[in-house]
Amino acid sequence: MHPETGNPPPVLAKPARPRADASLGQAAALLAVVFGWLAFTAPAGGFEADIDHWIRWSYRIDQFGMSNAYGGLTGKANYLPMFIWVLAGLNRIVRGALTQDNAAQFVKIVALMFDFALGLAVARLLSARGRNPCLALLVAVNPATLYDSWVWGQIDAMHTALVAGSWIALTANRAPLAALLFLLALNTKLQSVIFVPFFVFALVHVIGGRWKTWAITVAACCGAQLALLAPFLNGRALRALSENVTGIVGYFNGVSLNAYNLWYLLADDPSQLKDTETFLHSTYRHWGMVLLAVALATIALPFARYVRRLWRSHALDRLDENGFLLLGVAGVAFFAFPTEVHERFLQPAVALIGIDAVLHGRYLAYAVLSSAYLLNLENVLRWRGLEYQGLLFDPRLVAASVLAIFVYGTWQAYQRTRAPLVEPGPEPEPT
Repeated sequence: MHPETGNPPPVLAKPARPRADASLGQAAALLAVVFGWLAFTAPAGGFEADIDHWIRWSYRIDQFGMSNAYGGLTGKANYLPMFIWVLAGLNRIVRGALTQDNAAQFVKIVALMFDFALGLAVARLLSARGRNPCLALLVAVNPATLYDSWVWGQIDAMHTALVAGSWIALTANRAPLAALLFLLALNTKLQSVIFVPFFVFALVHVIGGRWKTWAITVAACCGAQLALLAPFLNGRALRALSENVTGIVGYFNGVSLNAYNLWYLLADDPSQLKDTETFLHSTYRHWGMVLLAVALATIALPFARYVRRLWRSHALDRLDENGFLLLGVAGVAFFAFPTEVHERFLQPAVALIGIDAVLHGRYLAYAVLSSAYLLNLENVLRWRGLEYQGLLFDPRLVAASVLAIFVYGTWQAYQRTRAPLVEPGPEPEPT
C-alpha cells in the first residue's frame, strides 16, 4: 500500500529483454580480444614509487608470511587486505617475490582483469536493457581509465569494478552479492567509503523485510571479512592495519596531492601547501570537509527521493536508470572538494558516469570528464614526454572541467529524479 494515500502502488512492467544474446557474445569476444592484447602489450614500468612498494611488500610476504606485510618494523604495507592477497597470489605464480622485471607487468595484468570484468558486467546490463552490449567497450576501453591500469600500473580498476558491479547486482535484486562486492571494494581502496551511505540506503530498500535475505547477506559479508583478515589476526598486524584506516587523513597533508580540483582555482600551487594552514579563518582541511559534506548532501536529496519513489512503485529493478549518474556525481565531489586528494581518485566517477552515458546515449559529460582525468594523469606521470605547456595542460582547465561536470551532473540528477516514472516501451521486433 502507498504509505501516504493508502492506495496500492502501480505495477510497472520490467524492461524488455532482447530475444537473442548474439550481440552479448560479440561484445564478450571483443572485450576478450582487446584486453588480451592490452595484457601482452602493457608498457614497461609505471609509477616508480608504487612499483618499489609492490616489490618490498611482495618480498616481506615471501620471506615472512602475509601478516608481516603489515606487521613489519620497516617497509610495512599501507594498502588494504585485498591487494595484499593479490600480491600473495602473484608470489605463488612467480614462485617467489616480485622483482623489478615483473612487478609492474603482473600488477597491470591484475588491474586489466578487473577492467575486463567491468566491461562484461556492463555488457550484460546493456543487453538486459535492450541496448547494444558492444557499447560496454566505451566504458571498459576508455583511454583515461586504462591509463591508470595499463600505463601507470595502479589498481584503481579493482575497487571501481567492484563498486559498479555491486550496483548492477543490486539492480538485479541480488542483494547478498551486491553487499559482498561492495565489501570487497572497501577492502581494496578506502576511497570507496564515499559511496557507503548511498549503497546502504538503497540496500535497505531492496531487501526490505526479507529477514532470510538479511541473514544471508550479513553471514556472507561477515564470512568474507573474516577470511580476508585471517592472515592478519595478530596484535601487531591488526594495529598496523588499523593505523592504515584511521590515519588516512593527515598521512599526506597537502592541500592537493596532484589532483587538479577546486584548490587549483584558489591557490597558485596547492601541492606545496599543507592543509593544516589557514584559509579564510579556518584550515584548508576543514573547508574541504565542509564543502564535501555540502556537495554530498546536495546529491543525497535527489538520490533518496529517487530510491523512495522506486520503492513505492515496486520498481527497484530500475535503480540503474539514474543510480549510476547519482553515484558518479558523488564520486566527482570526492575528487573536487576535499584536500589530500590524489589524481587517481576520479577513476570511479569516470566509470560510473560512463555507464550512465551508454545506458542513455548521452556522452558529452562523460567525454569531458574522461578528458580531464586523462590530462591530469599524463601531466603527473608525463609518460609521453611532451612539452606540457599551454592551456591544454593547465591544471586550472582540468579543475574547471571537473567542477562544470559536478554542476551539470547535479542539475541532471534533480531533473531526472523529479520526472515521473515511465513504463518501458514494448519489446522491439526482431530484425
